[in-house]
Amino acid sequence: MIRIAFALFGSLAFGTLLAAADWPFPAGALGAAAVVVGAVVSRRVWDQRRKAEQSVPGWREVAAWHALIGWGVVCGQLAMALARGVDLHIGQDDRLAFDNWLLGVAAVVAWLVVRPRDRTRDERDREIDALGARVGFWTLLGLLAVASPLIGLAPVAIQERLTPFVIGNILIVLLLLGALAYSTAQLVGYWIDARPGDGLDA
Repeated sequence: MIRIAFALFGSLAFGTLLAAADWPFPAGALGAAAVVVGAVVSRRVWDQRRKAEQSVPGWREVAAWHALIGWGVVCGQLAMALARGVDLHIGQDDRLAFDNWLLGVAAVVAWLVVRPRDRTRDERDREIDALGARVGFWTLLGLLAVASPLIGLAPVAIQERLTPFVIGNILIVLLLLGALAYSTAQLVGYWIDARPGDGLDA
């Protein structure tokens, strides 16, 4: 459980840090490289454990770990960029928009790296996937229920800054938070299932 919390909050914090200041180096490229390198290292570790006939996570669990870390970095970076009031249009002399696209591409590349060849699913995967879907749905619904009146009833000075482009990016952040809730619930489900005598059906 500690690993799950560390991966969730660590990825969000890392993404936030990438957009928190005007770094003298390409922070987005650094973040993208970290995501891809992390995927390469994870793939090698799992391949070595598989050759040694040790237990390795199934592909649905691998996908959940990847989504939690990859999209956590993207979400943290985009949320901080919006909080700073940066114009995220490409070509507006700000790297944060480009960085966000770069991190998104890195998350996709990282999945291609860690994606297992065997992607069969069993009944346990379906149960845990259903758990994640329920948690993700209700999390997203709750976020929208809170965000909608806040956006609609915001003071005029704030509404003037809430252009359709900004609102669109806010909705992307909410979608990413819902996806993170989905992946987190999946990993918690696998963690519970792996505990001796304390599976999901116990």
